[in-house]
Amino acid sequence: YLDDMFITGPQEHATRAMLEAREALTDLNLMLNVKKTACLVRCEEQARAVREALQGVTIKDEGLDVLGAFLGDPGRCKHQAWEVVRQARVAIRDISHLPSMQGQLHLLHCAHSKVTHLARLMPPDEVMDALAEHDRNIEAAAARLVKGGGRMDGWELVMRQMRLPFRFGGMGLY
Repeated sequence: YLDDMFITGPQEHATRAMLEAREALTDLNLMLNVKKTACLVRCEEQARAVREALQGVTIKDEGLDVLGAFLGDPGRCKHQAWEVVRQARVAIRDISHLPSMQGQLHLLHCAHSKVTHLARLMPPDEVMDALAEHDRNIEAAAARLVKGGGRMDGWELVMRQMRLPFRFGGMGLY
């Protein structure tokens, strides 16, 4: 499927590239869906030029969601990172009632995968604080799961193993 395309660069070059892409797609009997097309602009003059050249596209001035991550204004990036961490915290709030293996899988696939995806895509400076909070949430959830929230000798060793990649017997957690 050809369902995502990104063109970056100065506004005038990107606009021209988008027009050329639309023409090339038409030659291939494909159509650019302008309702799902967004352009990030930095000022009203750019917005006007883009609207004129690419009628029907959405104009955004704060940032874009790209492959599940927000690109643009640093404040919005931080906000999105904290929102993903909050959603992950809700997903792991009470896993202690689950059998150990189900709980571990829940941690990995329900609470950790979106945050990992976010960490790979967004600027590190924008997400570090949220990721540190996520690490603490994962460790607390793992503690409730493995040791029922109580004290356990060798806990650091357990966490070190959980941080190992799958191929080394870990869970791939942070």
